[in-house]
Amino acid sequence: MWDNVLTSLQRVANNESSAGSEDRYTSSYGLFLWHIDQHLASGLDEEVLHWLTRPGSSQVGSFGSEMWNALSTVLIYLVAHRSLRITTVLTGLVFPAWQQGASMTADGPQIEGSIATYVGAASSLCEALLLRRHHCDEILLADIHHYQCIESRQQMVYSEPFFSTFISKIPLLIHLENNPCLPEDVRSQTSDLRCRLCQEESFRQGAFRNLDNTREAFEKSLTFSETNDDLGKSLINGLRHILCSDDEGARVIEIERILT
Repeated sequence: MWDNVLTSLQRVANNESSAGSEDRYTSSYGLFLWHIDQHLASGLDEEVLHWLTRPGSSQVGSFGSEMWNALSTVLIYLVAHRSLRITTVLTGLVFPAWQQGASMTADGPQIEGSIATYVGAASSLCEALLLRRHHCDEILLADIHHYQCIESRQQMVYSEPFFSTFISKIPLLIHLENNPCLPEDVRSQTSDLRCRLCQEESFRQGAFRNLDNTREAFEKSLTFSETNDDLGKSLINGLRHILCSDDEGARVIEIERILT
């Protein structure tokens, strides 16, 4: 079923005659999927996660920007209507994109354009679901209740057991920022996303509740970056950004002592 929906979305995204009416089409798909969710015994969330982590994992990286715009709108709609968890979108789409982008090398397959599009779209989706306050999407602004649903679903991201997974992915953003194989605009986007995420009150509270997991995530990344001094410094600064405010100089020194 999800395969059929994506095939139809791809057709809409690639159809020039539908230009200007994409929102109408994508909101219709969102409504259609919401109705299906109401009649599935286990809900739509489980099926979407299964597709993203198995058959879909080899397909999403090849989507163009138009398809990502359409798919993102549908996913946000489903989260707002309680048919999808934010954790499902992060696990199935966002984290794999960050991993692919962080692992991209100059001598790797020549598919930089599609990976850059994938990383940029995934980061934009993460921003829309976790950060955007007042312009999430016109579909959502039609009913403030839908936005409140998104905010309520954010709590699962910042709570255990998911937060340990989430914090372990933050170093990937630093790797993305420092990856010269990615376009400058994508690197800048991920840097901005990381800085805003790490200063969110809910995120910082989660980090302080899980200090061991937070430290371990950065220590692992430092182990793999021993030959890259600039990346190592960026990782230390990234941890500092999470744990320290301007008046916490002593903690800064302690962090550097632990990680160097």
